[in-house]
Amino acid sequence: MGLDTGVRWFQNQENNTIDTRIVEVHYLAYGIVSPIIISAGIVGNLLTILILWNPKFRGVTYKYFVILAASDLIALLCSISVFVHIVQEATRSYTTAAWYSYLENYFVNVPMSTSVFTVVCVTVDRFYSICRPAKFSTIHSPKFAYKALFLTFVVSAVVWLPVCFLKTPVDAGDCESSYFEPPDDDETWWVACMRYDTLAEPWYLMYSWSRQTIVTFIPIVVITVLNAMTIRSFIRLSKRRKEMIVNSVLGSSSQNASTPGEGKMVEESNLVYLLSAVVLTFFITMVPVGIFNAMYTDYLSSAFKYEVFRALANDLEILNHALNFYMYILCSSQIRLTCRTFVSQCASAVYSFLQFTFLVFIKRPVRSPCTPGSCV
Repeated sequence: MGLDTGVRWFQNQENNTIDTRIVEVHYLAYGIVSPIIISAGIVGNLLTILILWNPKFRGVTYKYFVILAASDLIALLCSISVFVHIVQEATRSYTTAAWYSYLENYFVNVPMSTSVFTVVCVTVDRFYSICRPAKFSTIHSPKFAYKALFLTFVVSAVVWLPVCFLKTPVDAGDCESSYFEPPDDDETWWVACMRYDTLAEPWYLMYSWSRQTIVTFIPIVVITVLNAMTIRSFIRLSKRRKEMIVNSVLGSSSQNASTPGEGKMVEESNLVYLLSAVVLTFFITMVPVGIFNAMYTDYLSSAFKYEVFRALANDLEILNHALNFYMYILCSSQIRLTCRTFVSQCASAVYSFLQFTFLVFIKRPVRSPCTPGSCV
């Protein structure tokens, strides 16, 4: 994603001079950091979907993980448009300006919120598995999972719907919220112009903070509290089972005695570690963007501190959606093994293809040139 500094100017509101620091912030955040995160995230989430499509990962929890990876993948792909738009505010295409105005924010935020709610679903599932085992079967079923995932999408789609009506495509010279300075040509430059200053509208402030409470702050509290209770219960349960193993070994002549369910505990342990990592990264990466989205407006896009906070929040948010695959690798031995097998098979297939290509096109017999009267 390149940075075009020739058509957008950021003016300091105090002395009406160009603030080149904002250009530098945009270049660093959206021209260097964001492409790296997005590229790594796209590769990781694609691998997650391919790996979890394996029949051995057909459990209910892994259904949540597949949807989580798919939501993250869509969010990362749509975020490319957002960062290009931030760097290159205006466009000569009315259709592109219409996309920026009506659909861009909606299509990037709906999958992001779906991802957040999916993490909540996984957290609740693990909480019942360890802390409420008697009721676990009531929620740990494909039917319940499909209903929960459908609800997460519906809620996300509804709460973000009003953002489709915040902007409208207009000529760059007629937009008060735009700091774009058109070049000296006869072309019409279009921008996605704010209909009004959102920070000056009480109804929007009420909506934005209510929305962020639903999609960010409440999930943070739920994930943190439930996972803390889950980990505490798991530690107690793990100690109890270890005591049972020790007692079984002491009371048996065999030194290899074990208790039923030990393998299940290993699986639950991996998932708990995974969720702990998800919670930590979720808290660090989602709080800033939750605050930013609640106070979003284009009228502050010439303020240096605002743009720095905006860049930090945006990069942290996409980092959250890019990290899931790598946390799976670190926290799940089963997924690590499957990943190694998958990569090995892909490498073997590529090697076989290259070898075949070499044999066909490089080592094929070379015909001698024809001499007059020797070829038919």
